Amino acid sequence: MERKGGRGARGPGISLYQRSMCWKLVLAAGTGIRYKRRVQYEWDTGKATQNLRKRGVDFVDAIAALEDSNRLEELDEQLVYDEERTQVIGMARSDVLFVIVTLRGEDTCRIISARKATRHEQDRYYAGRHETW
Repeated sequence: MERKGGRGARGPGISLYQRSMCWKLVLAAGTGIRYKRRVQYEWDTGKATQNLRKRGVDFVDAIAALEDSNRLEELDEQLVYDEERTQVIGMARSDVLFVIVTLRGEDTCRIISARKATRHEQDRYYAGRHETW
């Protein structure tokens, strides 16, 4: 894993984690052609520290949940934000996590929050219930 951080083009307090082996299989719209695209993950370092202290989940671990092929995804429509946010339930190591993200461009995913999934969220994950989400 390569880490880029500190001050620079992305501004102070933002870390960018990029994994060279982090490729998502994407289906090109209307063509049926599949291709791989590298995804970068970023977050605010202060928010990540606060999240780890408060919820016990490191944003680095949240990446595994986001890359879980069995993850459940849903647009976050509970509150109004200045950006579109997505709720993800996925497996990271031996824990099911609930992660909030927003997309920045086509290849950057900004992690907003991560916590261990509730019992109800875990049940949905293990049942694979996309429709009840």
